[in-house]
Amino acid sequence: MKKSIIIIVLAIGLIFASFSNLNILTNTGKKADFNKMINTLSENSEIVFIGEKHNDPKAHLVELEVLKALFKQTKGDIIFSLEMFERDVQGILDKYLKGEIDEKSFLEKSRPWPNYKTDYRPLIEFAKKKGIKVIAANVPRRYAAMVSHGDLKVLDKLKPEERKFIAEKIYIEYPEYRKNFYNAMEMMTGKMKKHGIAKMKELFYRAQCVKDSSMAESILRVHKKYPKKLILHINGEFHSDYKLGTAAVLKTLCPEIKIMNIRVFPENNYKYDKRDEKIADFIIY
Repeated sequence: MKKSIIIIVLAIGLIFASFSNLNILTNTGKKADFNKMINTLSENSEIVFIGEKHNDPKAHLVELEVLKALFKQTKGDIIFSLEMFERDVQGILDKYLKGEIDEKSFLEKSRPWPNYKTDYRPLIEFAKKKGIKVIAANVPRRYAAMVSHGDLKVLDKLKPEERKFIAEKIYIEYPEYRKNFYNAMEMMTGKMKKHGIAKMKELFYRAQCVKDSSMAESILRVHKKYPKKLILHINGEFHSDYKLGTAAVLKTLCPEIKIMNIRVFPENNYKYDKRDEKIADFIIY
């Protein structure tokens, strides 16, 4: 028992040490204070995006601290939304948050990501403890996979009870976003000049847009229902960098909505570059 307590204390100490070592910059490269950042976010936005690398522990620590701080700053008027759960498990998520099912049942039925217990569980547990509404914003991955193999027309073949989990309209005409996506694919796979590679990139791009459109629609629906509540949404950085992706679709759907975003860089030796000026309102590394 004593040994367990020591381990827990050491772990907590490491967490606080890690958080105290974080650096925060504005989009112009000026140093920023965490509390001032929270004030700015709460006063100037209706939707806050945090873009992460999914395997970056630092990002998940930042997300939890931002969620806690915004909950306090807004006096509980906050909704938490995330990419990591899909629309068709919203009912399961709601039941768990209300205490109607146990965690074992929740995890068995909600298709959590492999790193859920280490990285996303603390966020969900905080929301559960504080009674924060949580949105399973993403499209079920099977439908995005269908698009990546058969284009958007495959969605027309779905039954109404399936189609409801996907955005009513899929927005794809974002030239800068398409270019960035193609470049990212080439960096991951290498330059391939085989027949059909251009079509493959476009299909994967459209599958990405299915996710973006569905998450944006999920966020907007909740915003319209609870217009006075701040929404914090976390996703992979590509969905919100430069306010493209999900953020861009959200602006297309509702031009007047006020959006701010945070980008968490995992590199400890990050150096601000003028090209990062538009990537996010706040950069954390």
